[in-house]
Amino acid sequence: MYFGVFQIAEIGAAKGAGAIEYRCMHPECNAVYRSDRLLTNGEVVEVSAQEAQSNGLVFDTQGSA
Repeated sequence: MYFGVFQIAEIGAAKGAGAIEYRCMHPECNAVYRSDRLLTNGEVVEVSAQEAQSNGLVFDTQGSA
């Protein structure tokens, strides 16, 4: 997932607030889970804004930090 943020802590705040939704990739399920109800693991890697936008930016603070 790609997030447009100015501080890495904003990603955790967005997840904790349930602002991000995850969709199950199994066609027979297709359930949607809010980020405040789902435990996820992963690492944060910085990429260009262009890469994030072209690959599906799912959350952007748009400078509200």
